[in-house]
Amino acid sequence: MGKRFHSTAALLAAILAAQTLVGCGDSQSGKNPDTTSPEQASAETTADDKYHADYLPDEKYDDYVFRVVTMQEYPTDITEENGDIVNDAYYKRNQIIEEKYGIEFQETSYVNYWETTDLFKTSTLAASDDFDLCRLIQRDAFALALEGYVATPDMLPYADLTKPWYNQYLNDALSIKGEYLLGYTDECIDLLMSELCVFFNKNIIDELNLESPYSLVRNGTWTDDKFYEYAAAAVSDVDGNDKYEFNVDRFGVIAEHDFFVPSIWVGANVKTIEKDKDGVPYFAADGNEKLYSILEKVTEFYNTDGNVCNPFVMVADEEPSRPIGRQSFANGHSLFHVGGFGRCADFRGMKDDFGIIPLPKYDEEQDSYYTRIIDAWINVAPVNAPDLNRTSVILEALAVESKNYVIPAIYDNEIKNKGIRDEDSLEMLEIIENTRTLDFGDTVWQGDIRWPIINAVKDNNSNFASLIASKKNIAEKTINTALEQLEERQ
Repeated sequence: MGKRFHSTAALLAAILAAQTLVGCGDSQSGKNPDTTSPEQASAETTADDKYHADYLPDEKYDDYVFRVVTMQEYPTDITEENGDIVNDAYYKRNQIIEEKYGIEFQETSYVNYWETTDLFKTSTLAASDDFDLCRLIQRDAFALALEGYVATPDMLPYADLTKPWYNQYLNDALSIKGEYLLGYTDECIDLLMSELCVFFNKNIIDELNLESPYSLVRNGTWTDDKFYEYAAAAVSDVDGNDKYEFNVDRFGVIAEHDFFVPSIWVGANVKTIEKDKDGVPYFAADGNEKLYSILEKVTEFYNTDGNVCNPFVMVADEEPSRPIGRQSFANGHSLFHVGGFGRCADFRGMKDDFGIIPLPKYDEEQDSYYTRIIDAWINVAPVNAPDLNRTSVILEALAVESKNYVIPAIYDNEIKNKGIRDEDSLEMLEIIENTRTLDFGDTVWQGDIRWPIINAVKDNNSNFASLIASKKNIAEKTINTALEQLEERQ
């Protein structure tokens, strides 16, 4: 195993701050300036160097059982300490909240995202009061908020989206006409898994005598063309049978099609859906020659033998293929892997050294690297919950104490100590965190926009001008429906 990186405290602190203090950002450029001043941030802390929400009431809820529905991968209710730093941080967070407010967390968990969505919708329609919070995948939470099922931030009395425990960039990116539909906080740990980057195998870079990707990033020359060039150079038919087989041969890239293809256009600062100066979405893909060029190149690259190993094709078209693909990268079967940077801890046992870099730029003239954000899970409350005041208090407390305990534990333990192996990757992580961007057509409206594009790439159909033009009416209808739903909420 390669040499691990041992703390650069100031830089880690800067990345920690970027996780939540990122400002509203420029939805056109994707840049995320920090609009929270040091004075504002310090005003939220006390002598114990912890964050506090002084606006929350001193309430006791008479041993109320606070019911949460979540996914097995993202538990809320940790019932005991076990010596694991992250587990014990969750436990500490929950103990503080339970004791302060006189509640007891109770959790129901599911394996598949559609199960929580179905439960949320059915329960809310029936006003059956089955839970207080339910964790939903981003696109479903967004749709249900527009449809009037979700208690949006304006309905939660203690939600203050200006506070440092809120992800201000993401909340702004998902707003329409200045209306906030979701309120992401530091409680949403899945955001770490939803910011995409490129992992690379250092040993293969050395074997091929290629310039370090770290140097390319710093010099502004880490581009799509360089990405394709490096990946193609790494391809090897190991067993010499003229076929490229999973876990046998070496590929340029291991990545699922939904992780790989949209990352190329989003990393190039192209969006299929943009927002105008008033925050109104519009279909920006039709007639976008830059997008067509990007998609034509990625189609040629994707369909050249050996360049891309897609676990959804080579293993099975289902979610369990993702960790199998990550393990194949860890075993040295590709130069690159495209995935969420929070997954770096999955490679702790990797024999070869690896590094982390941002998604490539379109060309050297592009002003910045851009980090694609996808389906981050979020806890939401039903609009007809019997006591939204209480729900709002606990949701806010979860955000504050996650910032105090869980986020530092994850960075210190899972990322710094178990995931990142060198100081260069930590520098790259700061770039990744500070250049986040989101495309509505890639996330909340992916079914009508992203997936037809991905399928065309897989099918080696490069007539993208015609394909995208054929999606214009449905995209505009989707946008108009959202605007109508937003109007009905007011």
